[in-house]
Amino acid sequence: MKIPFKKPKKQLPQSRDMPQKAVSYYAIQKKQLDTSPRKMKSKQMMSISKSDTAAPQRGRHEALQSHRRKSVRLPGSIVTTICVLILLCGVGYSLTLTSEPQIVLDETTALFLTKEKKEYISQAGVIISEASILNKTKLTFDVAKTTQVLGDAFPEVSELTIEIPFVGRSPIVRLTLATPEIVGEYGAKKMIIGSNGVALAQVTDSYLAEKQLLSLPKITDEINSIAPSPGSQALRSSDVAYILTFVRQMSLQKTPIKSIVIPVSPRELKFTPAGQNYFIKVNTNEPAEEQAGAALATIAELKQQGIVPSQYIDVRAGEKVFYQ
Repeated sequence: MKIPFKKPKKQLPQSRDMPQKAVSYYAIQKKQLDTSPRKMKSKQMMSISKSDTAAPQRGRHEALQSHRRKSVRLPGSIVTTICVLILLCGVGYSLTLTSEPQIVLDETTALFLTKEKKEYISQAGVIISEASILNKTKLTFDVAKTTQVLGDAFPEVSELTIEIPFVGRSPIVRLTLATPEIVGEYGAKKMIIGSNGVALAQVTDSYLAEKQLLSLPKITDEINSIAPSPGSQALRSSDVAYILTFVRQMSLQKTPIKSIVIPVSPRELKFTPAGQNYFIKVNTNEPAEEQAGAALATIAELKQQGIVPSQYIDVRAGEKVFYQ
């Protein structure tokens, strides 16, 4: 029996610089065991079991995170709700109005107060509160009705406006006072009459200085001896304008007027110059400047002739002037 001869494989010479690998019997056995079908199946089963156990853990982790997020959002929603409620309360409060108004007086007429400013504030506050139940808020404030009621309560006011502030809670009441122009004498009572012809107040109740009162012309009404009540119409506004114009024209020519009388005759006035016993009859239907000019010309002419009237100078007829 012949034994086949196997030619040995020719081995390449190894370089001296190349490191030689050590061969280990245990490493070879372990590698064969790891790559065996049973071992691979075992590894797959272990990886599946690990994934099965990781899934519940991952679910619990996500549930915990979700709970934490919910627990964080809950206080935020409460804070937002509280902030909204506070904001709504603030807006509602800012729309309400106080019963104490802010009184603003026209500077040009502030010197002619017939009462102190604090009286206007307190009285206006009561009137605004009682004028309408709607005057509690800015949205429902009844401006027209309240303006009318305040105007009736303050006869010395010639112009009155009410403003609802955008910022602030006090209604703004702007007053333009009727300037005191005449002192009406009605028996024992003396009334201050404004530029609008309305009786403003009694002299004894007035806040005006005595110097201001003395500078006003005095008028006596022969028709009505009963003093008008404050707030009522004492004279026509046209008569007041006529009187003031006539008095001013006479004063410019150094002939001041001492007193004025409203006679029984309609559309007639009597002016008494200071230091004289006669009066000047005028017709209020004619321009005051022309009537004053005629009176001054007559006085100058009579003075040149050395004549002083004992009773009157009548300029009612226009170009014809009479005296006595």
